[in-house]
Amino acid sequence: MKYCNVLILDIIHSSIDRPFTYKIPEELSHKIDIGSLVNVYFKNQKVNGIVISLTNNLNGLDDAKVKKVSSVVIDETVITAELFELGSWMKEYYICPLSKILKIMLPRGLLLNYVSKYEYIVNFNYEDLRNAKIPGNAKKQKEIIEYLEGRSEEITLEDIKYNCNCTKEPVTRLQERGIIDLNKKVIYRNPINYNELPDYPVKSPTQEQKSVLEFIFRDIKETSGKNIKPVLIYGVTGSGKTEIYLHLIERMIREGKEVIVLIPEISLTPQTVSRFVGRFGRSVAVIHSRLSVGERYDEWLKVLRGEVNIVIGARSAVFAPFSNLGMIIIDEEHENAYKQEESPRYHAREVAKKRCELNKASLILGSATPSLESYYHVKKEDYEITKLKKRISDNKVNFKLVDMRKELEGGNKSIFSRHLVKGIKEAIDDNGRVLLFLNRRGYSTFVLCRSCGYVIRCPECEVSLTYHKKADYLRCHYCDYVEPLMAKCPTCKSKMIKSFGAGTERIEGEVKKYFPWLKTIRMDVDTTSRKGAHEEILDSFKNKEADVLIGTQMIAKGLDFPDISLVGVVSADTILNIPDFRAGEKTYQLLSQVAGRGGRGEKPGKVIIQTYTPEHYSIRAVLEGDYEKFADKELDGRKSLGYPPYKSMIKFEIKGPSENWIMKQGKLMFDIIEGIVSEINKTKSEQIEILGPYPCPFYRLRGDFRWHVIIKGSNLDDLKKRLFINNLDEFENKLSESERLIVDVDPISLL
Repeated sequence: MKYCNVLILDIIHSSIDRPFTYKIPEELSHKIDIGSLVNVYFKNQKVNGIVISLTNNLNGLDDAKVKKVSSVVIDETVITAELFELGSWMKEYYICPLSKILKIMLPRGLLLNYVSKYEYIVNFNYEDLRNAKIPGNAKKQKEIIEYLEGRSEEITLEDIKYNCNCTKEPVTRLQERGIIDLNKKVIYRNPINYNELPDYPVKSPTQEQKSVLEFIFRDIKETSGKNIKPVLIYGVTGSGKTEIYLHLIERMIREGKEVIVLIPEISLTPQTVSRFVGRFGRSVAVIHSRLSVGERYDEWLKVLRGEVNIVIGARSAVFAPFSNLGMIIIDEEHENAYKQEESPRYHAREVAKKRCELNKASLILGSATPSLESYYHVKKEDYEITKLKKRISDNKVNFKLVDMRKELEGGNKSIFSRHLVKGIKEAIDDNGRVLLFLNRRGYSTFVLCRSCGYVIRCPECEVSLTYHKKADYLRCHYCDYVEPLMAKCPTCKSKMIKSFGAGTERIEGEVKKYFPWLKTIRMDVDTTSRKGAHEEILDSFKNKEADVLIGTQMIAKGLDFPDISLVGVVSADTILNIPDFRAGEKTYQLLSQVAGRGGRGEKPGKVIIQTYTPEHYSIRAVLEGDYEKFADKELDGRKSLGYPPYKSMIKFEIKGPSENWIMKQGKLMFDIIEGIVSEINKTKSEQIEILGPYPCPFYRLRGDFRWHVIIKGSNLDDLKKRLFINNLDEFENKLSESERLIVDVDPISLL
């Protein structure tokens, strides 16, 4: 073919989300194919592009004006036909340019034209060495031959240079004489130290685990070559879901298939990854955001080149470029972390479901607290379900619910109830350890003037600043604005400035107040921002360098320490008080998950939950351990209000620095959408509902004012098509560079 049609990746705009024709230079003709990543000139700048088709037809273009492809970035095809099809589905479903979708499928290192590192391997024949005729004055060449004789292990050029104290020159002379060969070998920047990880031996499944495995294998066999229904493994915390995943992977690998295992970023601890690598060794690649750009690029290369058949990773690992995918496993499938917060705002669970359909592969969803969406699909019989009701340790978790209103009435003004203080002491005295959970970082959640009531707020966001005592500053947890703690109120000049509320830093101080001899470790965004800090904290706790682990949701999932005998939830109300239709579900899930960290060893676990709303059904359901009762009640509420999963939603948000302008644009956006919705509703019995326009709950964030319009309906496909074709482009073209339209299909939150 003489020409190729290229989709530009580095300039994202709906107006250029289409193929542009380029000439294929003769010297590159054997390297360019559909799915190749190429460099081309577009509007006088060199950019990355994906070849989406090959042709001999210019369709009326002037050959003299058609530019040539500059280069091929990498010899391999980077976007397969299956990933193209997946991307095309995502474009329509998430109302997003295809170029942006294909771009997130590729590692940043590839788009930055990273070059792989190489080393040279020395190949030689022992007989050639013995019969080699070397000039008498070539002492280094003879020394090299003496070094190589009798060696069977892999020898590199660097080995020779070091051990023979020489440059590359004598090695080159031996190569010219045909005595040795030098072959290039890629050196991967490896994030996994395979040699330091212990083996994770195969464990015989329990009877309950065996039943789950048999159910899934039978399902796969009976639906061979057809679309397989997703399977939800509903297993209580500590029931051994990971062991089931390992057996499933083993089966897939035996059948020559490839497997993707998705784990929430927050749960991708070395402890979790080591189980998979300890079982399958160098067959595993790991992909997540804590890797360097180079490490992530090399892990992706291993997958592309077929050097591994298992990928363990966070959300973006769903795009791993496998060619024979047999299964995708999503652990903790209920986690909001699977929803991308930047465009394209995809949900990894939905993308995985579509990818499994395209590959006739199995989708396995695991959770102790399944999402309402998955539970709803089970009730509709779109998903299969299989259950694990027993913990491996067979230990019961004893719950104690503490009403903090009564603590206050009894004169206790501390953030620790008397029951929690007593529980910590008993756990430590019994040689156990303690986990304390609060889903807020910092020392206090807001600072207030007790004289006039002024609350210190972020100048860029409509939120109060959080006090961090150790650093002695106020910080915004949305835009990272920082200012020192003021001595006087800026409004009334009073010195009666006081911090209120509690965060993890204050919890740490409170433990020191009651138990000054105990060693504590804190795990939150503030203590894990440095690379490797996450692993260091967990290793430290694993090595028993601390008695108490304090943290946010980071400690609620994926941790397996058998000697945690007490889990304390300092406040169960933090999420319940957020104006969000998912607040009850999130509260139930988080409390259940953190409670499951206790009682994993020989001793039973104890969980103390402190709350000001002990009567709330989501908190009561945690104590009762009855997920289905909770889910049915929550679904009834969602149905009556027309919320997901009964109706689909799209959130249209407009934001920018001018309050008046954004208000006007919000109303204009509403008028455009209302016009389309009115036309659609004329032809359908089930009406699409449009809410707004109104300010977002967090009206101002990072200096931008925000308005939104919400759409609800049973089927929004027609609306998506009409918006994509015309109206969104027209609306976006009226926005300045400082203004943005955000389209969020299936939003996790309406905040």
